[in-house]
Amino acid sequence: MAQPDNETAHVARRLPIGADELERVLLRLRRDCVDQQISWTLGDHGACELDATFLRVASGGPPTFAARGRLWDRAHLALAPIAIVITVRDDECDIDVRPGVLAAWWRNHPSQYVRLARAAVEELAQELLWCATTLRREQRA
Repeated sequence: MAQPDNETAHVARRLPIGADELERVLLRLRRDCVDQQISWTLGDHGACELDATFLRVASGGPPTFAARGRLWDRAHLALAPIAIVITVRDDECDIDVRPGVLAAWWRNHPSQYVRLARAAVEELAQELLWCATTLRREQRA
């Protein structure tokens, strides 16, 4: 059976949020959380838990922020640790989901992992876009 490696388990998405606003967007996301964790049920894919505090990564390159998270299968029995890395590219940013050490269940179900990771990235992207839109609206007012 195919096992996900760092290439096949890697999921990414680009957003129109630039360097001048990403830190404020991440701060807004954290402030909008009831506690320091964001949780989403992602339909039949499973669930995602994400630490709401993104820390700046000293990379020597473009501004980069990272947070830890967890993906759960739909039965909440198989846990997959992940890192969410957001890197600024001029006036856009890339969201990357990078897997930690995957349990045997996930290695034996790679397509389910990838579908769940994609759903988690899309949910985070929508949250970040909402925060960016709200901040832009407030600046105009």
